[in-house]
Amino acid sequence: MESDPIYADSYLLGLAVRHQYRYVSFDARLNLHAVPGAKAEHLIVLSPQWVRLEFKGALRVWSPILF
Repeated sequence: MESDPIYADSYLLGLAVRHQYRYVSFDARLNLHAVPGAKAEHLIVLSPQWVRLEFKGALRVWSPILF
């Protein structure tokens, strides 16, 4: 069974809210109202230009993180 990425993002946002962290994602479709207690300060949406970074000629791709 394949999971929809939006459900995974909602779950991770819920963890961030519960532990008073921020969730960072590239997906601007994530709805704060889907997670009880979520506020704007719990979610950071990175713009697409942050996706690719050059590091000594190698392409690095960022993935969503909690901090």
